[in-house]
Amino acid sequence: MSDVIPIQFLTTLYPEPLGPGQLLLRTRSRRNGRLASHWCHSLDEAARKAMRHAGNHDVYWAVALHDKARARGIAQQRRTVRSDSGFPGCTASATLLPALWAVLDVAGPDRLGRSLPPDRAAALTVLEGLPYSPSILIDSGGGFHAYWLLHEPLELTSLAQRRHARDLVARLQGALARRAREHGWTLHDCSDLGHLLRFPGTLNHKLDPSREVKVVQFPLAPGIERYRYHPEDFAALPEPPVSSLLERLLRAVGDLLYDGPPGDFPEVFAGCSWLRHCYEERTFLSTDELTAAITIIARCTAGGIDGRRLLHRMCADHPGYDSAFLDQLIDHALATWEPRPCTYMDGALGAQDHCRSCEHFERKSTPLALGCAPLTLADLVETGAAPAPLLPLGGPPAETPPPAPAPGAPATEPPDAESQARPLPIVITVRQGEVNDQALAALIRREPNLFHHRGALVRLTRTGDGQPTIRPVSQTLLRELLARHCTFLRPARTPGAEPRQVPPPRWTVRALHGRGTWPGLTEPPDLAVRARCA
Repeated sequence: MSDVIPIQFLTTLYPEPLGPGQLLLRTRSRRNGRLASHWCHSLDEAARKAMRHAGNHDVYWAVALHDKARARGIAQQRRTVRSDSGFPGCTASATLLPALWAVLDVAGPDRLGRSLPPDRAAALTVLEGLPYSPSILIDSGGGFHAYWLLHEPLELTSLAQRRHARDLVARLQGALARRAREHGWTLHDCSDLGHLLRFPGTLNHKLDPSREVKVVQFPLAPGIERYRYHPEDFAALPEPPVSSLLERLLRAVGDLLYDGPPGDFPEVFAGCSWLRHCYEERTFLSTDELTAAITIIARCTAGGIDGRRLLHRMCADHPGYDSAFLDQLIDHALATWEPRPCTYMDGALGAQDHCRSCEHFERKSTPLALGCAPLTLADLVETGAAPAPLLPLGGPPAETPPPAPAPGAPATEPPDAESQARPLPIVITVRQGEVNDQALAALIRREPNLFHHRGALVRLTRTGDGQPTIRPVSQTLLRELLARHCTFLRPARTPGAEPRQVPPPRWTVRALHGRGTWPGLTEPPDLAVRARCA
């Protein structure tokens, strides 16, 4: 079937005129490895460019059409735009999907350490158990690329449509992966709609000597319709398990796959859609996304695998990966950064698609809380790592009269001023709500001039002529009050080490300042309110 020409291959998949979107080719120079993007407006243009670069470049293409402007904007946000290499597509920039695909790699000298089919005949047995035969089969030189044509290309104009399209590809590849696991093999996950495959009719220059990328099965007319499928055919396939992503990550960093009792990282990974997105899109993560992921994964473990090794595996595919720099970044994150809260991913990182649909959103303060069992203040007091708090964890105690002294008993001394003025200890944990509640309780007990009025924190002061008035409490002043009345302690990571005193967390200051309601705080005296409004 090597007589199938590129333009014939393309016209089988795409409508003419091409659209919506453009066809993306990516080329890698055989001489210096330089990447370049080629955005094509027509099938003829794509076929010509592919053949022009085939002699001294590896040529790849994205099955889905993409919006070039949207892809550029996403790449700029992720900081993956290179002046000499252009930018790739991704699921978020996809506009049209004409077919589903899967990659069947075969074992070779460049794929040591991977459990792959030993030869091409073995790889083809993976397809035999699938109820839908591939429409097109291409020998990539190192295995096969299989395509399942759709009756009508899927137009992708919304987030829901893109998610559905990616889900169809993932279900198909998941079914093949289950078949492969029966033989002890693993398949390459490539369900992202921006995934690149080798263009037929070009050469695979990674091999020595170079090998042709050729079509070995093609649905020549007539009868082509029986090789096309409806999306509903693949929607009936089982949903790929989350554990398949986790398995790939853990298998890559450990000598053996972790199969012990559930640890914190498996629970965090399974429960956080955004974290799974970070792993799936790891080659295109922005600096902010990568930093947020580090603050969480660096504090996780999975069996005998620590967060540092997990992060090195996750970041190894990133274009800016540097082992020494990542180690410094992890050390800095553990020493100075809090685990990023869910509100940060939802707001600053624009991950509403993952966060708003999460069952844990607004129930857990951070993804780390899904799998961690952090030390509480009671734990530290019990072990002697922290002093007992003057304020109960549940808030200020109810006002009860002191018990009457027993007859003949000596009079009790009132608490000394030093004890009353000592800041209250608060242990910082991933349970941010509890930390914030303790901080508020400390302010209520120790700051008598703090009130709330019309949904804002206010403080009772006096004007120059001695008249009472109220003034709003800024975040700066609130931070100062917290530092005055509370001692925030960060538990040490080393067993037996003393907890470290740190400034009031920024997330506590912001949370308390913007709550709108503060149980235990009262309205200011009427006289002060009238003076303020006068």
